This record gives sequence, structure tokens and C-alpha cells, in this order.
Amino acid sequence: MILKMATRDLGSPTDLSQTKATPRLLELVGPGVPGAASPRSKDIETHYSHPMQIDPQTRHYLETARSGHLATADTTADPHLIPVVFVLIDNAIYIVIDDKPKTTTRLKRLRNIEANPRAAFLVDTYDDDWTKLGWVLCRGPADILEQITHAQDTALREDVLAELRAKYPQYHDHQLAQRPIIRLRIERVTSWGQVE
Repeated sequence: MILKMATRDLGSPTDLSQTKATPRLLELVGPGVPGAASPRSKDIETHYSHPMQIDPQTRHYLETARSGHLATADTTADPHLIPVVFVLIDNAIYIVIDDKPKTTTRLKRLRNIEANPRAAFLVDTYDDDWTKLGWVLCRGPADILEQITHAQDTALREDVLAELRAKYPQYHDHQLAQRPIIRLRIERVTSWGQVE
């Protein structure tokens, strides 16, 4: 089932019971919506059940974006946000921990995912013409694909690295076979503005 909720029609209450939403909408979404959009927002939030269905326009926006921002948090909910390059394969975001210089191999993003797998990923477009602004926010559980020996997982790693090298020629000179790969399985997508 796919539920699309146009928050511009709901205003900015802290409790959906204060809106004209139907009981079925309240049942599907729940009574509280933290950080609900302002009345002027054109945000459309889509909740996906399995199997995932990302609409073609949103998928194209994600597939053609050159970079995004990965948000993780530790067990105390202390947020950590970093810019990354990525690929979208099926319904997951993949990010390799490449061999650019880093102070440690046990990066904060990896430690956070091990402690708290909930993560978010944002791709956005900025333009001085504000009619051209847009963003897509993906949320879901993240895990880490280490170097592994199972044939199916090895094939997945090889596919991910091939896609990353095809998208980013800079990776042709990087030694990635032994590097961890972050996988964020998209469960929820929110988009706003000009997502093309």
C-alpha cells in the first residue's frame, strides 16, 4: 500500500487529530507528526510498504545526483551529518568508505550505524532562483557490508563497486575491494520542490 500525504493540506499542527484528516489517515500515520511542514510547504511525504515503489521522477533525481548527505546518530541520538558520493541500486543507497585520507578507519558514521541503524540520506538542489529548489529525503535502516566470502554478498559488493566506478571515474584509481560499504535500505521517502 502506498500512502501519499500532502502536508500543505494539513497545515502545521503537532497532532493530526486537530486536522480534517480521515480516521483511516490517522490510523496509517499515527497521532503525532514531529516536525510537520508549514502551511506554505508543498512537501509530499510518501510511506512505502514492501515491496518498495519509488516513483520514476524521484528515482531519476536520486540516480543522477552527484552527491548527498548521510545522517546517522549514536545511541544518545547525537546526530552526525556528512557529505558523500553514492549510488542507488534497487531500493538502497550504497556508500563506500573509500581510501581518501582519514584520521581513522573506524569512522563515526560506521560506529553510529553499528550502535543505531536508523539513518537518513538527503539529496538537494540549490539555485538562487528559489523556484528551482528541491530535495529528496530517504530514511531507513543502515548496515555495513564488510569484505565477505558468501557468493551472493560478494556479487552484491562487486555490483556496487562497479556502479560507483561507472558513476565516479575518480574511483578507478582507488583500492575499494577491502573497504566497508554502507547500505541504507529505503523505507520512507519525502520530497519537496523541483525534483526532476
